[in-house]
Amino acid sequence: MKCIGLYRYCLCLVIIELITIVQSSDSVCMPINGPIHNGYPCKNTKDIIALFDGLSPDMNQYYVYINKNFPTDTLAKVSFDAAVNITLMDQRDEQISLSAGHVLEVRCIVTRTGLSFIVEGTTRRLPNLISFTIDDVEYCEDPDIGFVKHQGQDKNYKWFGASGKSGKTFRCGRRKVMETGSVIDGVAEPGDWPWHVAVYRKRLNSPSKYACGGTLVSHTFVLTVAHCIVLGPEDSFSTEAIFTVVLGKFNLLSSDDEKTVRVDVERSFIPKGYISQIFVNDIALLKLESEVQFTDYVQPACLWHRRLSDLPDERVVGTLAGWGYNNDDEISQTLQQVNLPMVSRATCIASNPSAFRVILVGNDFCAGYHNNGTAPCSGDSGGGFQVFIPDKRQAVGGKVLGAWYVRGVLSKGLKEENSNLCDANQYTVFTDAEKFADWIDSHLDEDR
Repeated sequence: MKCIGLYRYCLCLVIIELITIVQSSDSVCMPINGPIHNGYPCKNTKDIIALFDGLSPDMNQYYVYINKNFPTDTLAKVSFDAAVNITLMDQRDEQISLSAGHVLEVRCIVTRTGLSFIVEGTTRRLPNLISFTIDDVEYCEDPDIGFVKHQGQDKNYKWFGASGKSGKTFRCGRRKVMETGSVIDGVAEPGDWPWHVAVYRKRLNSPSKYACGGTLVSHTFVLTVAHCIVLGPEDSFSTEAIFTVVLGKFNLLSSDDEKTVRVDVERSFIPKGYISQIFVNDIALLKLESEVQFTDYVQPACLWHRRLSDLPDERVVGTLAGWGYNNDDEISQTLQQVNLPMVSRATCIASNPSAFRVILVGNDFCAGYHNNGTAPCSGDSGGGFQVFIPDKRQAVGGKVLGAWYVRGVLSKGLKEENSNLCDANQYTVFTDAEKFADWIDSHLDEDR
């Protein structure tokens, strides 16, 4: 059960269809970012209004306003046809709870006019409101079963999932164990990066071997790099299930615990034009044999979409998580994290022209530091360059809310001269995931 309150939003509504709502002196403000679709979950009354935000990148929620008077010491119940999470807006002195996971109970300690809250699904399906009572008196006598689905069809409305395309929906890029926000270089904490996965290569008569990192981007797909999974020439890579991924992992060298999930890879996808010699178009998708159920330690990251591309590269700082080799040239046992600023192509090439003119190709970007001693290393390949984008609306209390987006995947770096050690004083090259957005979406759409 998750029942959250203490949210007060002050963003005015811009509504396509005029809605007149009788309100108390406390205005009802709802967090709306774009075009709004509104409707009535109950056919017999227009006192229960639902609002859908048409530009939300994680359309697994909608907003409800109930235009009723709630006298002192009344019990209101709102029921849904599936489990929900509820964020009660404009909370006062109410006692709130969720019964059986799908019935919101609000005990009004003082008289109030109007009740507003956010409905969030716990699965890929948005729940329908099917009942509303005040002291056991039913006000939703004729619920519009399938109301949520009708909103998507009748108005040519597209549900947006983590990929920004229509289809299965879920919230993405949001931690469940800790609040999103600033990241300090060094050891991560369990649950910090619930979308980061460990990719293993299966071996006959011996344990699987860790190959690289990856990022969970849906219930069935992991984003990584091609050079991690290609077994031979670029035109003869295997699509057999010889790889497995472990999700929710923190300690790489320990056996899996109850927080981790192990799933075999059904098939791998490599874009056309991949060149293994210099890792051109070095990106890949792994389709899992079965759907992953999201938990506190297993969540999908958001995929970078085009409306975020206006951010200047020089101002973008991403975070990379991984188990790459440390200063002792040993694989890291616990998950590490490091902040890396994006730098311009010109800056990257000027730092080492002979190297970066060759390896920094059109679908790559450069990030990190020069002569700083901080850089990813072998074993970090495939990990996501994750950028935190704050929400336009924020909670009280100083906590910054937002989501993590995968801007790229770690592809290549430079070694120290006359050594196999990574050169920590050089920039690092990432494959630009935004350049492959259509390719990624095409495969994710096949699974919807």
